[in-house]
Amino acid sequence: MKAGKQAGSRYWLLIIMLLLLQLSAGCDAVFPDPVDASEDSYQHSETVQADTESSEPAGMTPKKPERLRLAVVGDLMVHGPQIRAQQQSDGSYDFHNNFDFVRPWLQEADIVLGNLETTFGGAERGYSSFPRFNTPDAFGEALKEAGFTAVSTVNNHTIDTGSEGFFRTLEVLKQQGLTAIGTRDSQEEPYWHLFTENGITLGVTAVSYETPRAYGRRTLNALVIPRDLEGLINSFDYHTLEADLVPVKEQIAAMKEAGADVTVVLIHWGEEYQQRQNPWQARIANALAAAGADLILGSHPHVLQPVRSIQRDPESTPSWVVYSLGNFLSNQRFEILRHHESEDGVILFVNLIRDPDHQVTIIENVSYQPTWVHRYGRDGGMVYEIVPLIEALESPEAYHLITEESRRRAENSLERSLAVWDNLPLARRQSAFED
Repeated sequence: MKAGKQAGSRYWLLIIMLLLLQLSAGCDAVFPDPVDASEDSYQHSETVQADTESSEPAGMTPKKPERLRLAVVGDLMVHGPQIRAQQQSDGSYDFHNNFDFVRPWLQEADIVLGNLETTFGGAERGYSSFPRFNTPDAFGEALKEAGFTAVSTVNNHTIDTGSEGFFRTLEVLKQQGLTAIGTRDSQEEPYWHLFTENGITLGVTAVSYETPRAYGRRTLNALVIPRDLEGLINSFDYHTLEADLVPVKEQIAAMKEAGADVTVVLIHWGEEYQQRQNPWQARIANALAAAGADLILGSHPHVLQPVRSIQRDPESTPSWVVYSLGNFLSNQRFEILRHHESEDGVILFVNLIRDPDHQVTIIENVSYQPTWVHRYGRDGGMVYEIVPLIEALESPEAYHLITEESRRRAENSLERSLAVWDNLPLARRQSAFED
């Protein structure tokens, strides 16, 4: 009884913390010596609210504003224990249960994005994880069913299964109806894509850092990029950053020219397991914001990093940068890495609003739902489930948080996430656009 009372008291302390925060919220890269990358240019801001008051003359019925809800998550990884856990008795694989508890959150969004940090190289080469990932195709099916619209396919694991696996990954995603961003199977295709929902067009591109060059050739995960993939992977080298960012800036401009109301850059960068952004991330964020990127959303550190806004100029609305969205799904746990933080993730929500009379689209607000990967034993095997922490801690048994340890770890994860993202409000599950 005493342990139960302590857990209950701790939960209510977390709820009080949430209320206070809501009230107050409005493979490693090798880096050259950083140059001017101060954070002095950052101006933190709270939720951006749109002024949607109508300027129609009296007696005229104003047109209803158009809205789009974007959801974005961090790294989607499948390690060896996960592959074994998802294998069925007939030898097939099923990953649907991983997303059971977050599916309602994802499916409320109009567009859902994430970072696919694996490849679909096929069963013939054998499934594998770190250091070279190859995941069953069934994972792609589960992503689509969970509500994903598109995934970034450019990161340090993009060529883990070589050229054949590279092209096969794109084909598997296409078969599932998922859009791949940041890699392509032809240089005639753009790295970026446009998504239009509810009269609002979102432009999304994706880019990744490279590992150090070998024999003068570009590499990912210390693997030389094959000749037949040159020009098909949107990446940059920290040592030639200024030149390598030029194509990314051109992609931002091209998306706007093609009709994007809001532009998104999904970027794989930073240092693994570091809870603060490094100077290179700050420098790149400033450069992309100045080039017109509205949302700069990071992956790769495998832990949450801060959210900041960048005021581009006095006349424009701020750009938002999320330095790292953390792990949405993985087996990177404290027992293995001695990092609790690699168990933490979020669903980032960005609500866009468009004034149909003035043809102006802005970011109405930015919010998030903390998530945690719950791993536990059942029927002689392991189970992996992503849980939305606010709901899960309100009704722990309904979310399979049955043991004292699971509840404690979930509470600790929530506490860590709230501390990192203390300048953003929490999202609510029902649509933010209901009248």
